[in-house]
Amino acid sequence: MEHIDISDQLELFKEHIENSKNLRIIVSGPFGSGKTYFLDKFFDNNTAYNLIKLYPVNYSVASNEDIFQLIKFDVLFELLCNPGVEFNKEYFDNFLTGQLFVQQNAFDIIKPLIEKIPKIGKATATAADTLIKFSEKYEEFHKDVQVDDFKKATDFIKKIKNAIASVEEDSITELIRASIQSLSVENKETVLLIDDLDRIDPEHIFRILNVFSSHFDSHTNGNKFFFDKIILVCDVENIRTIFHNRYGSNIDFSGYIDKFYSRNIFRFNNNLNIEQFIERSIQLIDGNDVFNHALGIREGSSQYFFLVCILKDLLARHYINLRKLRGLEKMPFAKVNSISASLPGGNRLSRTEHPIIVIIELLIDILGSKKVLLEAVNDLQNFNASVESQSKIFAGLMLPLLGIKENRLDSGQICSFFNPEKNKPFKYRLWETRDKVFYADFNLQDHGYEPSLDFDTHQINVLNLFLQLIQQLDKYKVI
Repeated sequence: MEHIDISDQLELFKEHIENSKNLRIIVSGPFGSGKTYFLDKFFDNNTAYNLIKLYPVNYSVASNEDIFQLIKFDVLFELLCNPGVEFNKEYFDNFLTGQLFVQQNAFDIIKPLIEKIPKIGKATATAADTLIKFSEKYEEFHKDVQVDDFKKATDFIKKIKNAIASVEEDSITELIRASIQSLSVENKETVLLIDDLDRIDPEHIFRILNVFSSHFDSHTNGNKFFFDKIILVCDVENIRTIFHNRYGSNIDFSGYIDKFYSRNIFRFNNNLNIEQFIERSIQLIDGNDVFNHALGIREGSSQYFFLVCILKDLLARHYINLRKLRGLEKMPFAKVNSISASLPGGNRLSRTEHPIIVIIELLIDILGSKKVLLEAVNDLQNFNASVESQSKIFAGLMLPLLGIKENRLDSGQICSFFNPEKNKPFKYRLWETRDKVFYADFNLQDHGYEPSLDFDTHQINVLNLFLQLIQQLDKYKVI
């Protein structure tokens, strides 16, 4: 399987995580952009870190108290699987434990023995018992009559703190801390990585994030489990949208999210390498001769260039992601027929003569439906799409089909297309390339047509043309 080069992102993240002040880190990127793959590559065989990973997707169905326990469970399970963790085990012999037991339970041991002494034993035991209870009552009275406002204040704080911490502070917490500390030796840091936050139900994402935030110690800037670093993996922009939808657009999101990272958010952006990956992935599609000829893959044709550009734009607008790109080589185009359809009037459409049909069919397969494709192309019109930079070239692929009702498919014919935005037509010459592909040529100076009929003066939106073409081909049941 083809792999995407992430070396530049790995180097940037290495610098980010090695910053001693980066105790809490957010790795942000769109869902499906390859964040998990990237982090797996970074930590695989990395001798500088011990990694503990959590996947809190299933925490949504749990109460807050249960989430605390689930975190402990998952962390402890990961520690048990780590051969580097040293669990403390000490043996105390009976003599030593016997001494300790007698010291702590002396009166309870002696009392039944005293009661066995004839005549005075029971009375002595009863008196001793009464004296002990009276002594404890006096000590309590003595403490109560003292005036110590500082102690009263600190006792109240301890009481509230213990009540809040009772769910999370226990022997298991101490065991986890000790185990993590045993890993953090020889300059090797222990990292807690919380992945798949993108998959959590929006109704529960903030509740779960708040549980994790309670593990941050605001006074020491550390965390309660003694991890050296904590990494949250998510799409911050998606969480921002959910936040504003839930709490209102005027509520400060930055003030909420800031506590989850120490310095700045690491924004995973591998789009440049992914764009190069798109080109290689297209070439891996299992297509037959009709498919390969239609796209002109080997020749680097304008239709191939259009497909690369539209996929880049769909990637930038998050209509496709890394997982979709990896699936391109599995697209079922090994049995593409040359003839696509017959139109009213007798025109027969060939995929090899009109490769834009193959591109549309491929995009429908990638996005899942014609409806999604139409929505995506419509959305791209509001975006600085890369296809617009070559509008004349790409319009040349579409116009022979868009004008098929008004114009015959005869090479060399001068055709017209009505532009509703300008409320007038523009002209083009229909010609057939050496690869037998119909194309619209806008170089009409030799034909004596006035500039007002020229394509450039109309400033055509090629994505709007593409949208019209998809709708027309759908109407004629070509796609």
